[in-house]
Amino acid sequence: MNRAAFALAAVIITSAGVARATADIPDVTMQAQPGNGRVSATRSVGHELAAFRDARLGLRDALSIARRAINDGEIVDVSFDGTEETGLFRLLVVRDGNIEESKIDAASGSLTTGRRIPVDDLGDDDRANVASLQRSPGRMSDAVAIAEEMTGGRAVSGGLSMDARQLRFVVVVLSGDDLRTVSLEPPQSPRAGTK
Repeated sequence: MNRAAFALAAVIITSAGVARATADIPDVTMQAQPGNGRVSATRSVGHELAAFRDARLGLRDALSIARRAINDGEIVDVSFDGTEETGLFRLLVVRDGNIEESKIDAASGSLTTGRRIPVDDLGDDDRANVASLQRSPGRMSDAVAIAEEMTGGRAVSGGLSMDARQLRFVVVVLSGDDLRTVSLEPPQSPRAGTK
């Protein structure tokens, strides 16, 4: 897909400064309750963003690795997770009637695949997003590239949303010290082989 065509057909909503990505962001903390058996973890948004900035691979690199590995699948969601030692990208890929969970190590680029969930087991909204994506000529990798170019930043995550029955790619980008949300509407022409 030509990214320029995607951009021309896009409706773009950019929110400058959705959140400041500096040390003044309060900690997001999970504390273990006595006797619940959960491991206590304390991570601040600042820690997550520092891990993202230090990661060897970016989200576009992770998408490229995933595209080579998934062949006929489509990426429906991708996000950085800085809670692991080297950081990783978590992906949800739809293929063969299933949503497949995958992880890409942000240091080595190694990909591991996790559980598979039948698309039919998803909620109505998620099934509608998947069906719209499969009919659309738009790709997550194109939306991420456009969002990064628009904001001059690095994408942290990307996902799908429906707005007035229209599919949108929603990408969160770290631009300087700001987190920006970019919403892109893909072109309306259907993919080859779809109705």
